[in-house]
Amino acid sequence: MTVFSAGTALAAPGFGLRGMRERVELLGGTFAAGATAAGRWAAEATVPLDWLPA
Repeated sequence: MTVFSAGTALAAPGFGLRGMRERVELLGGTFAAGATAAGRWAAEATVPLDWLPA
């Protein structure tokens, strides 16, 4: 899943992105976030589906 903001990217400290990364990695996935070349902000999470119960 990739989410793009409609506004501009701001550099500000916080724990929200850290928590998202930790939760995604616990499920065996990857997480990336940051400013795009277009000056927008994007967060992308990839999670394998094999963690779902059968």
